[in-house]
Amino acid sequence: MVGRRGLIAPDQTDSASAAAILGAAQGMVTGFLAMIPLLAAGLVVFLIFWAIATAVRGAVENLAKRRSEFPSAATAFGRLA
Repeated sequence: MVGRRGLIAPDQTDSASAAAILGAAQGMVTGFLAMIPLLAAGLVVFLIFWAIATAVRGAVENLAKRRSEFPSAATAFGRLA
């Protein structure tokens, strides 16, 4: 096989490309493992805000049901909240 610097044996090229592939794969795995805590923190924040939104919606619907003569108004206000 002919490379930039001259003749290269095929086994050297194969081992060099295998090492490059292995190094890239290790880098991807390391990067993914480093991102797991950030993904977990994002999931926790999402769940907190989702729970708050659900509670606010329920409170608004209950308040509107008690104060309004129209049951559909409670649903509408709950969706707006």
